[in-house]
Amino acid sequence: MDNKHCGRLLLELALGDMNNKNYGMAEAMTAMGDDGICGALAAAAAVLYSKKEIGDAEVCHDELMDWFESSFGGYDCESVAGGIGALRDAICPKLILMTYLRLRTYTHPDNSLSQKALI
Repeated sequence: MDNKHCGRLLLELALGDMNNKNYGMAEAMTAMGDDGICGALAAAAAVLYSKKEIGDAEVCHDELMDWFESSFGGYDCESVAGGIGALRDAICPKLILMTYLRLRTYTHPDNSLSQKALI
């Protein structure tokens, strides 16, 4: 993962979808740190709030949080990948991809990408 923060990687994917070249925003996701909430989840929430009306974003956010917890067993790096370390490289790439694809169901309702096709 080239020592890039999970949130930065997910945000770079989402910005590419939006034809947004503001990679400074992606760089800023690195400030989230590595010991709290999963960066990919935080980045997905940030994209939701930037793309949706507040009421819609709150509903989507709640659904995203429920999906993430049931898919990965929690919200923070410790719960998801046993903290930062050896498991990160094994777990996080798939987590980033799955979270990105889930995010696309909210930001691109006519989404033609399939999780099964990419995993």
